[in-house]
Amino acid sequence: MMTRRTLIIVCMLGLATLGGCVERLLTITSRPAGAIVYLNGEEVGATPLTREFTWYGTYDVVLRKTGYQTVTGAQRMEAPLHDWPPLDLAAEYLWPFTLEDHVCWHFELEPFVTPEPNAVIERAAEMREEVLGSEPEGG
Repeated sequence: MMTRRTLIIVCMLGLATLGGCVERLLTITSRPAGAIVYLNGEEVGATPLTREFTWYGTYDVVLRKTGYQTVTGAQRMEAPLHDWPPLDLAAEYLWPFTLEDHVCWHFELEPFVTPEPNAVIERAAEMREEVLGSEPEGG
């Protein structure tokens, strides 16, 4: 016959095995779609993409697509309340349901505009005049 104490221990162990988890997802989209995404220097795929992540903080993000200017920058991902210690332990091991944290980032890519060759030559001539005109005399 099970004692009351044994029954409580068995019930607590049973509840511990029912613990949920936290599912962390990052979705990255861009306009236009199809940009190659790099997170912290690692290629992770083309937009639109959804992937799991394990840590919060600042990510270095780079998006590249032929015919468009490269987008670079730092994106900050803040941890939700259920991922703050000691609440994170309860969310991972005691809460019997799955918690989902879904972060979405969207980027607008600007078309790469190739300047006219004559405009580049004219601008170079202007810059040359500025530099030559600013040199001290006798130097």
